[in-house]
Formats: sequence, structure tokens, C-alpha cells
Amino acid sequence: PQSSQSPAAEVAVVSRNQYSSGLYNVTRSLERYRVALVAVVVLPLSAGAVLFLWYILWRKHKAAADRAIARLTGCLWPEIKIVLFFPYCALAFFALYVTAWLILGRGFSDLVPYLLVPAALWLGYLYVNDLRYNFGTMKAKSPLVALSRAVRARELRYPVGQRLCRRGALQFLLCVPFFLFCALAALLLFGFWINSLPILLLMLVVVGAGVALIVLQLRLMAQNRQAAADLDLLLDRVLAVGTDQASHTPLPADSDLRAAADSLDQMETRLRQAVEEQVKSEKLKLELITNVSHDLKTPLTSMVSYLELLRQEEELPDHVKDYLQVLDQKTRRLQAMVLDVFDVSKAATGNLKTDVKPIDFTKLLRQTLADQDEAISASRLTFRMDLPREPVYILADGDRLYRVFQNLVQNALKYALEGSRVYLSLTVSGNTATAALSNTSREELPQEVDLTERFVRGDQSRTDGGSGLGLSIARTFTEACGGAFTVSTQADLFTAQVSFPLTARRPEEDTE
Repeated sequence: PQSSQSPAAEVAVVSRNQYSSGLYNVTRSLERYRVALVAVVVLPLSAGAVLFLWYILWRKHKAAADRAIARLTGCLWPEIKIVLFFPYCALAFFALYVTAWLILGRGFSDLVPYLLVPAALWLGYLYVNDLRYNFGTMKAKSPLVALSRAVRARELRYPVGQRLCRRGALQFLLCVPFFLFCALAALLLFGFWINSLPILLLMLVVVGAGVALIVLQLRLMAQNRQAAADLDLLLDRVLAVGTDQASHTPLPADSDLRAAADSLDQMETRLRQAVEEQVKSEKLKLELITNVSHDLKTPLTSMVSYLELLRQEEELPDHVKDYLQVLDQKTRRLQAMVLDVFDVSKAATGNLKTDVKPIDFTKLLRQTLADQDEAISASRLTFRMDLPREPVYILADGDRLYRVFQNLVQNALKYALEGSRVYLSLTVSGNTATAALSNTSREELPQEVDLTERFVRGDQSRTDGGSGLGLSIARTFTEACGGAFTVSTQADLFTAQVSFPLTARRPEEDTE
């Protein structure tokens, strides 16, 4: 039937119906995806605004918060973090999938997929923050690393050869599961055609090859075990080179290390010959020095005596008296040098006699400085002493130790910078007493030179008549008394230290 409405009214009704239908669809869509809208739009925006405000207010505490979180995550073993990393990768992948799905205009009716994105971001932050603060301490907190170190420490108790054998056996045992897997795979693969002759022959070939490989592996392990045993013997001989307990156990002719053992024998023989020649040469040198020094003592004593008699003559011209005075000074210096060489040679040959007994270290130092007070006063040096008031008892030869510090003081008087200070101190640390004398050198001190060696001088250009034996005698006498003598230089600062262990014994005059 024809409609009673006009065409314009019909168009208006249709438009109104279409508008109502579209609004209805939008409303239905909003109701359908309201959870997604809340999860994707409302909650993230609200949470972002809150977090941004919190970040502005508390940004100065972010570093402390990161460190606090890192301390919490640092309590977990690194192995647990590695195991949890794989589920995190899957979570991050699904989070990217949800993000891509939303970009394409799709949605989810459930809230759980939308929670994957912030969860992935927070877990990523935890991992990055943990690596930032705990990366350097992961090994220290790893139980596997601790276990491997314990195994390694236990393994080091065995000789090198046994370690190699154990590693070879472990390598073989680790290959056994692979062989079993191959055998099981062959059975599963060819089991259905076991009645076929070609397949059966192929299985036999595979099994035979496996058995041959196992036999070959065992044979190689036996050879490696023999080589490891030979290596232990060779290492024992290397460690024993130069000692009286050197091992000369020969290696088998077919040993892999026989050539190395022969080379070691030749090297040890040449080394022994070189040491013997060096010892013989040093002995001859010391004997020559000792004999020459001994032969020079008597004529030098006579020369000093006759020079003294000549100086007592009254009718000699003045210039002759001056000559005699110079001769007397040079002769006495030569006599002192000969005595020094004689003492050094005796100490080097072990013939230096010492009378070790309890002495007061502090008293000896004060006495040494007091005896040289005239020379100290005549110099342009200022001596500063830092000595304890109470006695410090050590075991030493008083005469030899007096000579040590006499040489050190004379060395400072000769070579210290004019107008500078010389410091002498005595300190007690634990069970050791250490006396140190420091001064600033007038000349530049050489670097990497042992000043305590015989005939070594700090300045090769010196023409003061020094023999270069003062510090050598000080070291020799200190070591002969059971102490330690060291010399150190820093720029122009020279320091000599003499150390002795303390003793509970007392000198006889103190016990009476």
C-alpha cells in the first residue's frame, strides 16, 4: 500500500533512523570495549600523570631508589635471573604483539593482554637497573661460580698429569650420552625395516663404527695417561733444577717428552758448570783480596809509624812538614780502606767472627752520635733524633753494629746536602725494632743501582777518596748479626734502615 507520508517526511524518518542506528552502534561499541578503553586510555594516562608528578617531586631520590631496588634484586642468584630471562623475552614479545594489534585498530575484550605492556616495561627496568649496579658482583654471588672454584681448588691438589687424565675421562663420559642417543635414534629410525637386509647391514656398519670410535677413544686416553705421567716427571725435574734433590728418572725412549727431558738434562749440566765456575771465580777473587789486604797491612803500619817519627823532627823545613802531613793523611786513609776490604772479604767467606748478645738499641745509637759529635758539629748539617726513652733490647754484636751506624753517619756527613737535616729514628712495630737514617743527597742519586754492593758509589765522578765500601760493610755486618739492612732512594732522599727482632733477654749488667 502506498504511504500516506510525503517524500520529504520519509527521507527525514530514514535519516533519523540511520542516525539512531549509528549512535546505537557507537554506544554498543563503547560498552563492548569499555574495559579496553579504560585499560589502554584511562589507566595509562592516569598512571602516567601520577608517575610524572611523582618523578618531578622525588627526582632527586631516584638514584637512591634505583640503588635500593638493585640491592633487592642483587639478593637473587644470577642463575635465577638467567632462567627468568627467557619467560621475560616471551612476555616482551606478547607485549609487542598487543601494541601492534592496538595500532592496527583492533582490541581485546579482556584486561589481561593490556597488562602485558606495563609488566614487560617494569621487568625490563628491573633487569637494566640490576645490570647497572650489580654487574660487577654477579660472579661473587653465583653458586655455580663458587662450585667451579671449589672444584678447581680441589683439582689443583693433583699433579698436572693427573689433572689432564681426569679431564680426558670427563670428556669421554660426556660423549657417552651422544653415542647412546645415536644408537637409540638408529633403532627408532630403522626399526620398522629391520627385516630388510640392506638396512640391517647399514645398522651393523653404524654400530661397528661406534664401537671402533669408543675403542679408539679408550686407546687415546691410555696414551694421554702415559704422556701425563711423563709430564709429571718432567715438571718434577724442572722444579728440582739447581737443588741437591734433582730427579734423574729417565723417561721411556718412546715417550712424547723424551726430547724435552734430554734438553733439560743438557741445560741443567750447563747451568751447574756455569754456577761452579762463577763460585770458583768469586772464591779466587775473595782470596786474592784477602791475601792482598793482609799483605798490605804490615807495610802500611810501618809507613804510618815512620811518618809519625818524621813529623816529630824539629829541624825540618815547613814545606817538608806539609808534605809529611799530606802523606800521613793519605796513608791512614789507605790503611782504613785496606781494613774495610779485609773485613768485607772475611764476611763474604764466612770468617767474620761476631759476639752476639743482648744490647740496648737506643743506647747504642745515642753513643754512636755522641762519639761523632765533633765531626757533626763541624759540619753544616743538623741532626734530628727521634729515639724512644725506654730501652729497646735486641740480639747483636755491639762492636759490629756500632760500626754500621758509624758508617751511616759518616756517609751522611760526606754526601748530604749542606745546610740540610739528617733524621735518625728508632721505631718498634710488633716484634721488630727498626732504625732509619734519612738525608738529602748533595748529588743526584742513581736509579736502579744497588748501593750496598761492593765498590758501588752513588756518584761515579766523586774524587773524595771514598772506596764505595761503607754501605756494603754496613749491610754485611748487619746480616752477620742476624738483622736486615735495606737502602731506598726517592729522588734525592736517601734512607737506610736497620731492623732487628726484639728479644726478651737482658744484658748482664742489667740483670745483676
